[in-house]
Amino acid sequence: MNKILLLKAKRFFIAFLLLSAFLTMTAPHTFGQELEVYSAAPPPKNYAVTWDVAALFLGGYKFGFDMRLQDKSWIQIIPTAYLHRAASRYYIGLGNDDYYYDYGSRNYGVTSAHGFGIGANYKRFLNKRETIYCHGGIDYSFRRVDVHYYDFIPYEDDIFSGYIYGKLHEKQNFNRASLAACMGIQTPMADGFYIDGYLGIGYKYTFYDESKPTLDKGSNGYGYRGFHPAIGFRIGVAF
Repeated sequence: MNKILLLKAKRFFIAFLLLSAFLTMTAPHTFGQELEVYSAAPPPKNYAVTWDVAALFLGGYKFGFDMRLQDKSWIQIIPTAYLHRAASRYYIGLGNDDYYYDYGSRNYGVTSAHGFGIGANYKRFLNKRETIYCHGGIDYSFRRVDVHYYDFIPYEDDIFSGYIYGKLHEKQNFNRASLAACMGIQTPMADGFYIDGYLGIGYKYTFYDESKPTLDKGSNGYGYRGFHPAIGFRIGVAF
């Protein structure tokens, strides 16, 4: 009986040694694979450059420079250039809220609008994958608008005086301050390229010379004051 137990103990010991030797030889390879998989995972992105495509519909070229502050928190700096020129069809009043404004008996047409803007947002992701977020921020913009309209123009010469119906031109400056709060969703930034859409509400107040055309018809009007929908669609590259 003791011999049988001794034989079983020897077999168990040999099997244990063989198993230990096998694990010893394969462990470095297995650990190396784990390190390789871990190292292959892309590191978190800390910077991004974006272009807001939706701003084109308002005559703006809006870009963003995003930087991570800490885990899930970002700061966005958003410069905008306004290069807005009306097509000739708007001069005869076929209508477009961005270019043409109807105020009763007087119609104003916008020939061009040039200016700039600068804004800043605080952005906070709400999930671990960093795809759902909220952001809030402030913005300032300046636009110089060339306006034309038709009206009766006084005239006087050596014999006659009166009015003639003709085309007038004016320039109006618009300075605007605005606030906005939005919710957004985007594709993961891990691969570098991503797309991003957001929706929210904003408030803007515009300063201008009230003796000149105000062009404040609708929330996209140059002189608009009040609440408005804040909408954007961005494409970006993170690195």
